[in-house]
Amino acid sequence: MSNVYGGGTPASVSCSNFPFNPQIRFSMTNTKSTFMMKKLTPLFAFVPVLSLALAANAQTSAKPITIPFKPDPPLTIDGDLGDWNAVPDAIELNTKQHVSFGADAWKGATDLSATVHLAWRQETLYIAADVTDNVLRQTERGSNLWKGDHIELYLDTAPDTDPGKNVFGPRQFQIGLSPGNFSHTGDSLTDIPPEAYAFLPAGASAKGTEVGAKRTATGYTIEAAIPWTVFDFKPQVGLPLSVEVGISDTDGIEASQGKFLTIGTGEWKRQRANLLPAVLANADGSAPASITSTPIFESYSLKREESKTVTFDAPAVPEGYEAVLSLQARLDTPKVGGYTNALQ
Repeated sequence: MSNVYGGGTPASVSCSNFPFNPQIRFSMTNTKSTFMMKKLTPLFAFVPVLSLALAANAQTSAKPITIPFKPDPPLTIDGDLGDWNAVPDAIELNTKQHVSFGADAWKGATDLSATVHLAWRQETLYIAADVTDNVLRQTERGSNLWKGDHIELYLDTAPDTDPGKNVFGPRQFQIGLSPGNFSHTGDSLTDIPPEAYAFLPAGASAKGTEVGAKRTATGYTIEAAIPWTVFDFKPQVGLPLSVEVGISDTDGIEASQGKFLTIGTGEWKRQRANLLPAVLANADGSAPASITSTPIFESYSLKREESKTVTFDAPAVPEGYEAVLSLQARLDTPKVGGYTNALQ
């Protein structure tokens, strides 16, 4: 049982689902919260467990990927990654452990490897990659760009929502970024420019995304600026996400995916469990702990007519989020559930 509260708004918790009549009230200010409960009905012991959580966010034990804030000036999206030098926490994908698909075809770092960058500003999520690829091939556009050389961004903006649901839903995104074919003949039929395409969720659009790419002596560089509006998300330092970045390689004449590098080192499957914890960080890569669940107390037992008030420090609730008060209760009775006199 749970109820949702905006920060600082007094509220009451309903316990109508239970076959007894306790009185419970909850109020929260910016710093202190109070929880009061009173048992009115005899014969039952009331053992609540209370927690305060930020809706739609999960805390995991793994160290999160930090996504640093990019102060002024913003990054220029032209394929030249020189302005990324001041952005910390680049991620290296250069070992076989990162080949999550097509490992048997991977011939080493000169065949396929990458340095991946992530950053953010209030309006934009940035991603860039310096890709080593000995054979460049991209002949496709739009929804078929996955059949050629490209990178993919997977982002879960609500990792705590439906934690038992592993398939992608409306808050999990798959964005494909193609470097194009680096042809500049002026013929729109043969020249394939860099582009972004939103594969998931269904009906999503990458509208407003800027993509730039350049061919290099060892492969290509690519960078993109994706508006947060694509994800319907309001960024703030400390907010947790789940993320994965994939580098896809096509070496053969046939347009098809041959190899796939990911940050995670397990077998690649497009499911939420394969995404990695991440957090929006400060410009230096530091980030406050993402507290998404705070135990208030372990348990209390109440006798008839007994009241209990608990005061605790409430975590700050980020703008656009709500606090969730969850409560568990157990009835202390010698009779089994569903007992009636007819069972005597």
